[in-house]
Amino acid sequence: MDKERNSLVLLVLVLIITVLIFQFRSSDNDSQLISINELAQELERGRVTRLIINGNAIEVIFNDGTLAVSRKESGKSAVEQFLDLGVSSNRLDSDMVQIEIDSSLFNLDTDLPVLIGVFAAGVVVGALSILVFIKVRKGTLDE
Repeated sequence: MDKERNSLVLLVLVLIITVLIFQFRSSDNDSQLISINELAQELERGRVTRLIINGNAIEVIFNDGTLAVSRKESGKSAVEQFLDLGVSSNRLDSDMVQIEIDSSLFNLDTDLPVLIGVFAAGVVVGALSILVFIKVRKGTLDE
C-alpha cells in the first residue's frame, strides 16, 4: 500500500508542477492590461498606432511600440464604445483598427492551463477513489 501511496504522491506533484509551469508561461507576457476607459484616453491623445479587435479582446500597439491588452463590453462594437467614451471619430482611422475573427475553439495560452488543472484534479479524485475502493474491498478502510 505504501508503494501505491508513493506513486499517487509523485503523480500529484508532477501534475502540480506541470500546471504551475503552464501558468507562469502563460502569464509571462510583455503586454500590460488596461481598461477600456484608459484605452479611450490614449486614443484621444493620439498615442495609439493600431488596434486589433478579436471578439471582446483588444490588442493595442502604442506609438512607441509597447503593447497592451484591453477588453470591450459585449453587445456593443468597440468603435461605439470609444465614441461613447468621448473619442472623436477622426481618431478611429480605418487603417488603425483591424478586426480579426477568431475561428479557434480554444486559445492555447489561456485555456490549456485551465484544462490541465481540471485534468489533474480529475486524475487526483480518480486515484483517491480507486484507493478507497481497494481499501473497502480489502476491509482496511480504517487504517
